[in-house]
Amino acid sequence: MLPRERANWFDTEGNLYVSPFSTPLSNSVVTMCVSQTERTPLDEFANGIAFDGIASRVERKIGNGEGYRLTIDRVQDIAKELSLELPFIRTRRKIEEIRAFLSYLERPRSVVREDIRRARDIASEWDLPAKPSRVKMDPMDRANWHETEGCLSTGPHAFLSKSGAEFIVSQFEIEPLQDFVAGCVSDGVSCSVQHRKKDTGVEYYVRIRRQDQIAFELSKEIPYFRTRKAMIQAQNFANYIWTPRDRFSNSLEVAREMLAGGPVV
Repeated sequence: MLPRERANWFDTEGNLYVSPFSTPLSNSVVTMCVSQTERTPLDEFANGIAFDGIASRVERKIGNGEGYRLTIDRVQDIAKELSLELPFIRTRRKIEEIRAFLSYLERPRSVVREDIRRARDIASEWDLPAKPSRVKMDPMDRANWHETEGCLSTGPHAFLSKSGAEFIVSQFEIEPLQDFVAGCVSDGVSCSVQHRKKDTGVEYYVRIRRQDQIAFELSKEIPYFRTRKAMIQAQNFANYIWTPRDRFSNSLEVAREMLAGGPVV
């Protein structure tokens, strides 16, 4: 993975943990991690950062649900990776996590370790914005966000409807989804940002309902998919639109033309 794609995965599936300021420095912990149910994308993430001279490890999660976790432990390596990803970060939450990391680096120390000194040198070149920059998502970005924050459902189990198909990407920050929609519209895909209330607050989501528009978006995203889950959902959608039926809408006919051969799996 290149830095832009890694930023998408860190934005959605990642966490930069820094111990609270009240914790003594001797007991403080700093860890950058990205989690996923499938190992392959994390191995590809690790290969990308290794190419940039950054050490990490990928291991099965223990005692915290199923899946895998990529971890970067060395403070200097975290600073290196953040330098590469920072231009592409889209969420306010990640900007705040990076600010907490900077505060950790700036804490006074009687003895400054070499990795802290090097991390400070790297971070001194950052121009950390007050807010993430807003740039429309291209198909690769949208594929990343679809895989990490999205779902493509078909038939009676579709996310917000009793039948048909539904393409959903959800987030608790609206701005990244506005970037998603801007990219879709630029590529001729019709969609919108909607919201619903949850116990944890307001959840925003991009929704694509028309079968031809789902097929059009999939045709753009599929070359960038990295997870089996996304490819299986795309194949299920192809199978669904080719299910024999008595009535054919224009939307269905167009969707069939776009995915005539089905996704490559």
